[in-house]
Amino acid sequence: MAEADAKRILAIDDEPEFLQAVQKVLAAAGHNVVIESDPQKGLDLALKGKYDLIILDVAMPSMDGYQICERLKVERATFSIPVLFISAKREPSDLLKGFFSGAHEYLTKPVHQQDLVRKVERLLR
Repeated sequence: MAEADAKRILAIDDEPEFLQAVQKVLAAAGHNVVIESDPQKGLDLALKGKYDLIILDVAMPSMDGYQICERLKVERATFSIPVLFISAKREPSDLLKGFFSGAHEYLTKPVHQQDLVRKVERLLR
């Protein structure tokens, strides 16, 4: 993928090691990935930046991924950006809450690299 065609992805998760792994996998697939481990800073980045996709964890301190997603879905600048949840929370009620908050896809941890790339590519189409 040419640099000019690279999609901008924002990933917000309170686990820096996981974020770095996501960044590495998606950068290898040709994407420009911005990572943030602080939920509030991540929300601020999402509201100010131009992203093609936002990846969120659910369980984070101070603000969970559902709250961030709900906020993104009421803001004019971000309501149409696809959201992918990646979380260790795997109960059906967790997935439903994710979709009701506005997510387009939900993956559970641990995530296989191929599944991540496949979901991301589908959401970016």
